[in-house]
Amino acid sequence: MLGGKEEDLKKKTRKKNITETISNVENNVMEMMQKMEQIYNGLPKLDCGSCGAPSCKAMAEDIVRGKAKETECIFKLKEKIQSVYDQLRTTF
Repeated sequence: MLGGKEEDLKKKTRKKNITETISNVENNVMEMMQKMEQIYNGLPKLDCGSCGAPSCKAMAEDIVRGKAKETECIFKLKEKIQSVYDQLRTTF
């Protein structure tokens, strides 16, 4: 058995670790929410479903979670193709 002081120190350390873990999770969630909002603002917000997600908001979440790529949105893909075309056109 641990002495009273050792037990108190162990409890304080455990509580500190839990608090730090919760803080880290909260920070990660906030970062993901900000990233999701940024991606969502770049999507057309038509909720057409052509990407396979039921809405642009869901698509943004899938992108942040690594389950989708932005170019799976047909409108973002079109923008990317246009950008590549424009670059090639000015190169040659």
